[in-house]
Amino acid sequence: MNEDIFEFPQRTIISGRSTAAGAPIDGEYEDSNANVSVVDRAEIPRNADEILTIAGDSMEPRLHKGQQAFIHHQPTVENGEIAIISIEDIGVTCKFVYIEEDKIRLVSANDKYDDIIYPIEEIRIIGKVL
Repeated sequence: MNEDIFEFPQRTIISGRSTAAGAPIDGEYEDSNANVSVVDRAEIPRNADEILTIAGDSMEPRLHKGQQAFIHHQPTVENGEIAIISIEDIGVTCKFVYIEEDKIRLVSANDKYDDIIYPIEEIRIIGKVL
């Protein structure tokens, strides 16, 4: 049977992890909470790889504390896109990303938070928020 014609009504997706929207949180701890869920295909974007829970308010009003966000795993994003970022020896967070020469500027949607700048070699893009 041609899989392009028939789509299964459900699919599996990674779930159970959180990401900070504020100070980074421990990515290794969050990795230990990952599991696989079966979700109705109509409820998730086609290229979503994972559902994360937002922990914090730095991305409000765009993303709210406790809200679930879909991400697509990819190692790069365009300037100004929202991504899940791993900061070496610090943790994982969700921010707007701006690449500037040899550094990356992480920007919150919430004006009460300052931008954070890290050397590019200390940052790993986990994925783009859809």
